[in-house]
Order: sequence, then C-alpha cells, then structure tokens
Amino acid sequence: MKLRHARRYAALAVLGTLPTLVMAAPAYAATGVTRVGAEIRANAAANRFNNITVSRVGAFFDLVDLGDTMTAGAGCFQVAANRVRCPAAGIARVVVNGDNLRDRIVNTTTATAVFNGGSGDDTLIGGPRNDRLSGNAGNDRLEGRAGDDLLRGGAGNDTMLGEAGNDRAVAEALRDGRDRFDGGAGRDTTDYGLRLIPVTVTLNGVANDGSAPEFDNNLANVENATGGRGGDQLTGNASGNTLQGGAGADRLTGLGGNDGLIGGAGNDRAVANALRDGRDSFNGGAGTDTADYSARVIAVTVTLDGVANDGSAPEGDNVQGSVENVIGGRVGDRITGNAAANRLEGRGGNDVLFGRGGRDTLIGGAGNDRIFGEAGADLLQAVDLRRDPVVNGGSGTDDCNTDAVDTRISCEL
Repeated sequence: MKLRHARRYAALAVLGTLPTLVMAAPAYAATGVTRVGAEIRANAAANRFNNITVSRVGAFFDLVDLGDTMTAGAGCFQVAANRVRCPAAGIARVVVNGDNLRDRIVNTTTATAVFNGGSGDDTLIGGPRNDRLSGNAGNDRLEGRAGDDLLRGGAGNDTMLGEAGNDRAVAEALRDGRDRFDGGAGRDTTDYGLRLIPVTVTLNGVANDGSAPEFDNNLANVENATGGRGGDQLTGNASGNTLQGGAGADRLTGLGGNDGLIGGAGNDRAVANALRDGRDSFNGGAGTDTADYSARVIAVTVTLDGVANDGSAPEGDNVQGSVENVIGGRVGDRITGNAAANRLEGRGGNDVLFGRGGRDTLIGGAGNDRIFGEAGADLLQAVDLRRDPVVNGGSGTDDCNTDAVDTRISCEL
C-alpha cells in the first residue's frame, strides 16, 4: 500500500467513516427470547438440535435450551448462557418456533403453548391449556396433554396424542404421510377439512385412513371425523360419533351409538345398519341427500320433517327436512316425503309411500305396495310383477307405471 493510501485510511478511521466489510450472519445463532404483550416468544436458530423447556419459577417463566445458547431480548433477562427469564405477570401464551433439525419443545407451565417444530423430526409437548402444536415437515411426535388441543403434524409420518380434553388432529390439503392419531380421553376429532382429494376414514384403529395410499390410522378413541372437499367416506364406531362430510358427495355411516351425521354441500348419503343402531340425526345440508336404510332387516318408518321418530321403533332417528330422498329396507316400510321433490324407494316388503308436495318419484320395489303421490306431478313406479293394492297419483298430472293387476287411481299418464 502506498503511503498516501495508508494516511487516507487512517484519517477515515479517525473520522469513523472507514468502509467496513459486511460479513454474512453465521448459519446459526443463539435462541432468541422476547416478551411481547401477553406472549413470550422464542425463535430457535438453524442447524441446532434444540431442546427447549418452558417452566414456571416463582413470578417468572424460565426458558432453557439444552441444545443451544439463548439470548434475552426485550422484556426478558439473561440468567445463564442457555437460560432466559421473563416476568410471568400477564402472560397467557408461550410461542416457541423450532428450526430445521430435530427439536424437542416442552411446556410445563399453565400458559397456553403455541409450538412450531419447523423441519426435522420434532417432539412437541403441550400442557394443561388449549395448545396448538404444529410439527411441520419431518416425522414428528405431538403430545397435547390436558386441554382442548389442536395438533397439526404437517408433512411426514407423524404421531399425535391428544390425551385429556377434546382434541383435534388436522390433516394437510394433500397426502402428508402415514399419521397416527390417538385421541385419548375426551371427544376428539380427526379433521380433513383442508383436504382437496377424497378421504376414507374408519374410526377403528386400522391404518387404512386418509387419501389412499396414505395409510393414516385414526384410533377407536377418536369420536368424530370431518371430511374435505371431495367425495368422502366416513365411518364411525360404537361411540356416539359426529361425522361431517363437508363439500362433495359424501357417504356417512355412524354404526353404533347416537350419531350426528352432517352432509354439508353435495349430494350426501347417510347409511343405516341392518338393525337398530342408536338415535341418529341426519342433516343433509345443501344438495340432494339420501337416508339409506337398504341394509335394514326390520321395518322402518321415515318422515322427512325433522322429528326424532324415524328408523325402527323405538330407535328415534331424526331424518331432517334437508334430506330429499329415502331408501327403505328389506321388509314393509312406511316412508313420507315433504314439500321438496323427493325420491322414495320402498325396496323389499309391503311398503307404504307418501310423496306429499313437490314433483316426487315413488318406487315401490318388490312387494304388495301402497303408493300415494299426493300433491304435485309425480312419477309412481310399481312394476314388479306383483299386485299393488293402491297406486294413487293424487292431485296433479301423475305418471303411473304399473302392472296390469295393480289398482290405479288418479293416474293421468
């Protein structure tokens, strides 16, 4: 370096204007902890196997990272190289964000935990409140503990344990790995509401759930299931289940217990068992929906009026007025429609069908049936090579397709 250049840089240094070489930040740094309003926030650094525990020490929250050093930010202070302490007064939530390696984050306090694992195979353990645990990428283990927790495994083969409380496990929009959801105590829900492709869920502890070949496993201690935006098949168990189809043409089967079946948007179907199976309620929602008793081997009575007197007495099902169609079983059923355009099928046995209002389609099926179209221009189907004592179109211009031996009344076509 020439002398005049040396003197120039020396002068700049005295003036504090010496050009500085800006170095890139290292790939990792300490875990930073701050207090913001009612939250304590900790952000783990990259490329560290973080092992963070949140605990209560007197009037303070302590955060310890056994896998990295920690740095106290605003509202908190340093206790040791890997320990930061924050005043507990007014704190409702502790938010901890892991990063790209295998992190372990544990809450031992009574504050609500909001833990995000980041990429890597993470373990997230909540506390007694309503926690939100998100594994993100990697094969994660999420333990809700007490409280009504929301568990979201993310991509990878995740294990989610709800434990005590009414917990919810949330799946991703597309297949996200072979997940296992153990609901534990409480009324728990497996939620595929974000899913864009059809799912099949059976609450029986067999690893055949999700969008094939996903092989999720929703254990039998999960009570409820929510479908996504495709045509889903949701099957309950012996408990009282709530099955929500969501969008799409869904098939809902409650099995045992007093089940709530909610079709949502789409042409949905609620399927009953061969015998009485509890006091079930079916809300079809938007679309043209069907209550399907075709497997039933004892007589059913169904009226589409929202009164809980349907099924095989004294079953007490409630097929609500948002349901348009009914399929009877293998013996003599009594099925009554409503003001909508209904499709009522008697199937086997000597059935009695009442269309009520609307442009109905009434199909007697095999047996000596009595079919009443009532108000509206109805289609009555009675061709079964058996004598049907009454095929009565009622008011309106009705089309009656009958055998020669059937008794036709008020049939214009």
